[in-house]
Amino acid sequence: MAGSGAKLFWSELKRRKVVRVAVGYGVLAWVVLQFGDTVLSLLNLPEWVGRALVAVVIIGLPVALVLAWMFDISPEGLVTDAGQAPATPIDFTFSEPGPVDAADLELVRPRLTALIGRRDECAVLRQRLDEAVAGRGGVVLIGGEPGVGKTRLGEEALEMGRDLGMLPFVGHAYEEHGAPFIIASEILEEVSRTLPTDALRNVLGDTAPEIARLLPDLRRRFPAIPAPMELPPEQQQRYLFNAMLEFTTRLTRCGPVIMLLDDLHWADESSTLLLEHLMPHLPRLPLLMVVTYRDVAADMDEPFRRALSKLGRLPFVTRIPLRDLSRADVTELLTSLGGTAPPAEIVEVIFDETEGNAFFVQSVYQHLAEEGRLFDDNGHWLTDIDADTLAVPDSVRLVIDRRLERMSETTRACLNLSAIMGLRFDPKILEVASGKSQDEVIESIEQAEAANLILPTVGQRENRYEFTHALVRQALLEALSPLRRDRLHLTVAEAMEQIFGERSDQAADIARHLYLSGDAADAEKTVHYLMLATDRAVEAAASNEAVEHLEKALTLVPAESELERAAMLLRCGLLRSSAEVARADRELRSALDVFRKHKRSEEIAQIIVRLCFHFTYEGHVEEGLALCKEGLTVVGQDASRARCSILSALGLAYALAADVTNSTRWHDEAQEMAETLESPELLAEVLANRAISYWQSLNASEMIRAGGRAVELNRSGYRAWELKSSLAYYVLGLTLMGRFDEGWPVVNETLELSIRDGDSQSQMMCGLTLGMHHAAAGDLQSAIENAKHSVEINDVQGLPWGGHFYGVLADFQMRAGEWDSALATYAKSQATVVSGTCWDHGDLSYSLLGMAVIEPSRFDAIWERLRHVIPEMTVDLPAGRIQALLAAVESLAIMGRMGDAAHLYPRVREIADRGLFVQQFHTGLVEKTAGIGATAACELEAAETHFKTALTLADELPYVTEQGEVRRWYAQMLLTRSAPGDKAHARRLLTEAVTVYTRCGMPRHREMAEKMLAGLPA
Repeated sequence: MAGSGAKLFWSELKRRKVVRVAVGYGVLAWVVLQFGDTVLSLLNLPEWVGRALVAVVIIGLPVALVLAWMFDISPEGLVTDAGQAPATPIDFTFSEPGPVDAADLELVRPRLTALIGRRDECAVLRQRLDEAVAGRGGVVLIGGEPGVGKTRLGEEALEMGRDLGMLPFVGHAYEEHGAPFIIASEILEEVSRTLPTDALRNVLGDTAPEIARLLPDLRRRFPAIPAPMELPPEQQQRYLFNAMLEFTTRLTRCGPVIMLLDDLHWADESSTLLLEHLMPHLPRLPLLMVVTYRDVAADMDEPFRRALSKLGRLPFVTRIPLRDLSRADVTELLTSLGGTAPPAEIVEVIFDETEGNAFFVQSVYQHLAEEGRLFDDNGHWLTDIDADTLAVPDSVRLVIDRRLERMSETTRACLNLSAIMGLRFDPKILEVASGKSQDEVIESIEQAEAANLILPTVGQRENRYEFTHALVRQALLEALSPLRRDRLHLTVAEAMEQIFGERSDQAADIARHLYLSGDAADAEKTVHYLMLATDRAVEAAASNEAVEHLEKALTLVPAESELERAAMLLRCGLLRSSAEVARADRELRSALDVFRKHKRSEEIAQIIVRLCFHFTYEGHVEEGLALCKEGLTVVGQDASRARCSILSALGLAYALAADVTNSTRWHDEAQEMAETLESPELLAEVLANRAISYWQSLNASEMIRAGGRAVELNRSGYRAWELKSSLAYYVLGLTLMGRFDEGWPVVNETLELSIRDGDSQSQMMCGLTLGMHHAAAGDLQSAIENAKHSVEINDVQGLPWGGHFYGVLADFQMRAGEWDSALATYAKSQATVVSGTCWDHGDLSYSLLGMAVIEPSRFDAIWERLRHVIPEMTVDLPAGRIQALLAAVESLAIMGRMGDAAHLYPRVREIADRGLFVQQFHTGLVEKTAGIGATAACELEAAETHFKTALTLADELPYVTEQGEVRRWYAQMLLTRSAPGDKAHARRLLTEAVTVYTRCGMPRHREMAEKMLAGLPA
C-alpha cells in the first residue's frame, strides 16, 4: 500500500510539472548566482547584498514548487489545477444492457416526401415491425429497378419503427467500395453517437475489442478497451462475425431495433458474409433488417447476388418487389408536388413517358416546372396541353442532363467533384478539392439541393450529402472525359490527404482515388496508400479486401522491384481463405523463388512452414518433406525461430509419412531448441505439432502429454488462437485412452471455440471425436449426425480424407442397423481412399468390417487389397495399419477364417499392451479385439482374460455399445470352449447383450445375439 501511494505521489508530481519546475529552477538559480557573483565583484557591492541574493534564491524554490502544484499553464492562460488526473481504468468494466427509451435520444428525423401508392407494402412492413417488437425478428427485402422508390419505402419503415419506439439505424453500401465493412461501420457509428456513454459501454461488453476493429474511435472514447485476440485471417473474420452477433444481441436488450441497409446490391464481400452470418439468428431477436437493392442482375455485384439466392429461401425473410406507380398513383404524386390536382392531359403524358417510375416522374415534373411548362403566372396548372407542348425527354438520363444544364458553372464543377467522390460525399472534402471558398461551396450545395439533385444523407451526420439518385451521379460521370475523370480523382485524393493525412480509416478511399487516377498519380504514393488500406483491412478482419488492395498494388510495382513484389505475394498467400488454397500456393511459391535468390531466411521459413502444412493436410507428403529439408539448409544450423518452426514442420511431415523414428528425432530437436531460445510461443507451436504427430501412430498417452502442455501454454496467452486445435488432439488422446468422462467437457469446449473462430478443421476433428463419445454413451444417432458434419466439412474443404470420414459414418450406420445407408456410405469411402501417408489402408478397414457384417460376398475384394499390408511387426506402426490390423481380426473371425485371424493375434496383443484402449474412430475396445484373436488362436484362457478386461472397461468407462459387443463375443468364446458352466454363462451374457442392443438402437446386432440364444439348448 505504501509503495503504491509513493508511486501515485511521484506520478502526480510529474503530471503537475513540479519535477520539471524544480530542475529548471535549479539550473536558473545556478546561472543567477554565477552572474551575481561576477557583478558583485565588478561593482564592489557590500557582502550582505550577495547573502540577500542567495536567500531570495533559496526562498524562491518552495514558492515556485507550490505555485507549480496549484496552477497550470494552459492555452487559456494560468489556470487552477483541477486536482489529481483521473486514472485510466485498469479494466473495461460493463454490465448487462438495460432498456433505453428511444424518446429520450436525440434521433434525427429527416424531412420526407409524401409516400405515394405503397399501401400494401406499408401494411406488410407494419406487420413485420410488430413481430419484431414482439421479439420475432426477420428481414424485409425491398427490390426493384432504379428509381422505383426502394430507399423511400425503407425510410418509411424507419419512421414507422420510430413511432413504435424502436431504435433506428442506417447503413449504406457504395458502388465504389471503400473501407471494409462500411455498412456495419456506419451502423456502429450511429449506435456510438446515439446511445448514452454508459449504455454504449454495456452494449459493447466483451465484444469491444473486436468492434473497435471496425470503429477505432471507440478506443479514444474508452481507452481501457483491451487489445483484440490475434488469430489467423480466416478465423479472425469469423471471430469478428461472432462478436458482431453478440453486439447485436446486446443492442436489442436496449429495445427493439430497426436497421435500414440501403443499396445492398453494391455490398462488398465482407459485408455480405457478415450479413449471412447474422441473419439466421434474427428470429430470436427484436430486430428487423430492411434491405433495399436493385433487382436487375446487371446492377448486382457478385457477393450480393450469391447471398440473395440463400437469403430468399429463409422462412423469416419477406420479399417486397416494388413495381412502377399506377396512373392513379402518378396523379396523387403530381398532386403532392404541385399542390393541386393536375389536369388529366398532363397526367396522361407524364405517365406514358415515365411508365410510372417514381424518380422519373419527379425528375420530369422538376424539369418541366423549371422550364415553365406546367404552371401559369398564378401558379395554377396549365390546361389545353398535349405531348408536343410538354416535350418530355425520352429518358430519365436526358431529363437529368437538361436539369444539370441549368446549374451555375461553380455548382456544376462542385457536382462533378461530388460525383467522383461517390454517391454520398463530404462537403469538407468538396471545399478543399474545389478550391472554392466555403460560401461558394455552400451556395452550390444549396442550388443543387433546391433542384432536387442532392439531399442530406439519411441517418448520417448532418454535414454529409448524397445524390437523390445514382442516375444523377451516373449522368455527371458519363459527361466527363476519361482524362478529366482521372484528374478529378487525383484532385479528390490530394484533398483527402490534406485533410486526413494517413489516417487508417480513410486510406482505402484515398488509395481508390489514386488508383483510379491512372498515370496522373504518382505510382509510389498509390502503392503506399494501397498498403495502408491493406493494413486497415487486416485490422478489420477483412482479408478479402486486403488481398484486393495487394493485387492492385502488384500491378503498379515494377518487375525489377522483386523483393517488394515478393513481400506482397507473401501477404496475399497468407491472407487468402481456405477456398483459394491453390492460388495461395502459387503466390507463396513465386515469393519463395525471390526470397531464395536474396537468401531471406525468415521469409523462407514462414513460407515453407505454411506450404508444408498445405501439403501434409492434402496428402502430398513428399513435397512437404522436400521443402522442409531445403528450408533447413537455407536457415543454417544456428538456433533460431525460423529453424525451430521448420524442424517442427519436418517432424509433422515425417509422422504423416509413417516414419516415426525421424519424426521423433526432428521433434526432439525442435522442442530442445524452443526451450533453449526460452520462447513459450515457439514451444506451444512445437508441442501442438508433436501431439498431431503422435496421433499419426495412435500413441495416445504421448498425445495427452504433448497436447496437454500445448493447451496450458495456449491458455497462458502463447499462440492463444491455436487453443482449439491443441484441445482437439488432446481430447482425441483422452478418447483413445477411454477417458470419456474427462473428454466430454473438453470436446464441448473445443467445438464451441472452433465454431466461434470458424476453424473448420478443428470442427471436423470434433465431429469424429464427439461421434466416438456419443457411441460410447450408446447414442448412435447423435454419433451419426456428428460424423455427417465432419464429412460435409471434409468435402467442402476439398480435403483427401473422405475415405476415413465416410468410413466412420458408415461404421456408425452399420451398428445402428441402417445397413442400406451404410452400404452406400462404404462405397463412397472406398472411392476416396488416399495413399502415401501414415493413414494408408486405414480407410479400407471400415469397409472390411462392414462387408463382413452386411455383405459377406464382397469381403474378399477388400481383403485382397489389405492382406499383403497387414504388418509382421508392430513397433512404431503408422495409424492406418493399426486400424487395418484391428479391423481384420474381427472381420476374419466373422467370416469364419480363424486361421488368418489367429495369425494376427500376437500383433493385436502388442497394441493392447501399449495402452491403446479404444480403436481409432471405430466403435470398439482393443481388448475385445485381442479376445477375438485369442479365441481364433485357441488360446482360450488368454481370450477369457482379454474379454474380462474388456467387460470391466466397457462397464466402468462406460462404453455402452461395447457392453453388448464384448458380451456377444465373450459368449462366442465360451461356446467354443464348452467347459462346464460355459453355456449357462454364455446364455447370461447373450441375454444381457440383447438388453444393451435394444437400449442402444442396434437391431441387427440384437438379432445376432437372439439367434445365438435360440441355438442354445433350453
